[in-house]
Amino acid sequence: MMETGTRALSRLGAAVLGVFVLAILSGIFQPIYTDEVGWRLQERAGFDGVDKLLTEVCGPNTLARPPFWMMPARYYSALFNGLFAEPIYVRLSGILYALIFTATILMLIGRVARTAGDRISLSILALGLLSLGTMPILLVWSRPEQPIVLAFASALLIAFGDWNKGEPPAPNLDTASRTAWLRSLAVLLLASVALSYHVKALFTVPIFLACIYFASRGRAAHIPRIVTALILVAITAWAAQYWIHRLECPNAPEVRAMFVGNNTGAALVGATGWSQISPLLAKAFENLSLFQYLGMPAPRTEPISSWLPAHRVSLHTSFSWFLVLVALWGIALSLSAFCLAGAPRRAWRQRRLDARVVFAALLIAGILGWSASQGFRNPYEAIFVVPMAVLAVILALATREEGVPFGGAIQPFTVVVGLLGMGSVAIMAAIYGPVTLRSTGERGYLKEQPFSISAFGYAGLRRDMLAAARKCGIADPDAKYGLTLDDVTYFTFMKSRMPEHTNGMFLGDMPVEPIGYLKSVKSEGIVASCKRLPPELQARAKREGQFCCIAPPSW
Repeated sequence: MMETGTRALSRLGAAVLGVFVLAILSGIFQPIYTDEVGWRLQERAGFDGVDKLLTEVCGPNTLARPPFWMMPARYYSALFNGLFAEPIYVRLSGILYALIFTATILMLIGRVARTAGDRISLSILALGLLSLGTMPILLVWSRPEQPIVLAFASALLIAFGDWNKGEPPAPNLDTASRTAWLRSLAVLLLASVALSYHVKALFTVPIFLACIYFASRGRAAHIPRIVTALILVAITAWAAQYWIHRLECPNAPEVRAMFVGNNTGAALVGATGWSQISPLLAKAFENLSLFQYLGMPAPRTEPISSWLPAHRVSLHTSFSWFLVLVALWGIALSLSAFCLAGAPRRAWRQRRLDARVVFAALLIAGILGWSASQGFRNPYEAIFVVPMAVLAVILALATREEGVPFGGAIQPFTVVVGLLGMGSVAIMAAIYGPVTLRSTGERGYLKEQPFSISAFGYAGLRRDMLAAARKCGIADPDAKYGLTLDDVTYFTFMKSRMPEHTNGMFLGDMPVEPIGYLKSVKSEGIVASCKRLPPELQARAKREGQFCCIAPPSW
């Protein structure tokens, strides 16, 4: 009977994995959201020697030279973005990262789970939770969250490298000095990659430090652990300074106010006295949230910036999805808490701290820390938070012992989540599949998703935008400086120097007059989709197809 149950569970596990992988691969049809292009423009030190924002209105700190140890990540981005300069490769990159993360989490489960049944159950639970709502769509977004998540997930694999079937290595099994150095340096390298991509990686540093500690054991591991931990602390302080200064924006108070409103951490750094610090601490406490992030994959009636087509679900349906997600995550976290409740007693009895408990706690602490700093939350935050929460739950449930309260409910719950995850993928395909497939026939910016572009048919668009550029005297785009581009034209003109972005120039209230600003930075022109330009500029621009070009002296 038990054998039959395990076989049925195994089949369910294979089905959940197959459906999840199919959902990720189906992401190839998903349009490219503007933030996926914007972050590529903002981390261009591999091309320009400095990183910048969408424009230079913030002042000198806008042009930020990354620390030397961030430059390998910038050169990596420049190399592959330059070699594969089309929107379709943005999506392929996102799919590849998502699949690698899937393999990483399954490998981790194989090391921390005790039995074959536990491995199957935890795999079903992990993939089921990642399948809920719009999460599979978000997971293929090519944004900084992807390398950060993959970095700390890989570091966890290193930390659990000697574990076998949920059992840690014997206490008397010391790590050889060479192995300790290699593991510690590998974790340090992964941490440096994460810190190179986004300020939110600062909240994962305790995870990397714990990985350095747990990856090796014995007297020969002391020096490698201490040295790499000290280096990690040093580059964390360096990274914090780099990222915070990029958000200061001294020359544009309106933009700085937006940054401060969105990030309480940046405001705290700039505070000069207790009268300023006290209300910011209160705000950080109010910002603390876990379930708001975990409910983000619920389909929305009007997704922010129409990253998905609007009005495909009703407000009632959207809220119902949110409640279901929160309820499932509430159960998962409650079961995790029951499993962790006995950790102190086990640690005292065994005279050894369970690494799974430590990492589960640090992952949840990282989520709460990041949430405290955020005044405004975009849907892509789920790409960072949900994988962290999934890893925390998996590690916590892997510690389960006989007699844990509600322990018998874990396997039935995983089955329910697995079935709901597969059902969710089917429902999302029914809701968004037809319109997404239709959008693949559009070129450039999409009608129903005005801040997204099609991943297909770029070759024809490239011909038109180059023709438009030639009409206003831009014959060699790579030699030009300060071109104003949009999400479509960026790929063709990527190798030009210090480009600006239309979202920073014409979207919202620009703190300075756009053309006057472009003259001040010695811009050599605008090449963008006509619809991204104000009517007065469209009237003066040279046109080819859907693209407009205007350049000095025709400003």
